[in-house]
Amino acid sequence: MTDVSWPIVLSWGITILGWIIVNHRADRRSDAGEVFQMLSSAESLIEEITASGKQIWSMDGKDNEGQKIILDVNSKFSRLGNRLTALAQRDGRFDLHSDFINFKKVVTGQNAESRKRNALPYSDKKFTEIDEAAETLATVLHSTYNEAFNRGRLW
Repeated sequence: MTDVSWPIVLSWGITILGWIIVNHRADRRSDAGEVFQMLSSAESLIEEITASGKQIWSMDGKDNEGQKIILDVNSKFSRLGNRLTALAQRDGRFDLHSDFINFKKVVTGQNAESRKRNALPYSDKKFTEIDEAAETLATVLHSTYNEAFNRGRLW
């Protein structure tokens, strides 16, 4: 009787361990999917802000359309900040506060909201700075996601 019970106990132990591993991996995939959706939403906002930011700087401050775009950009920055905060609350590695602040400074800094602002030529370094700040934020988001959800780990 004892000879028969050990293989059964061992079989059940391996089965339960397998269930635990499969369940853990499923939870991780679910978490990764949720975070990826939040990351995709943040990336879309970064792209929209980048395009609108360039539009702002290519218009005079007196342009009413430019003032509307500035309000829209500020709203999008608020939504982006909320997305990044939610990501950071899920996993501390997503604390990208300094990159976010830098991006916001580059897009809306100096005199973006001033009615005295003159339109900049597309050759101005401001447009390159906007692209670089956006690229930095997006790259850090992706590398942090890859670090947080490394597919090669057992757990």
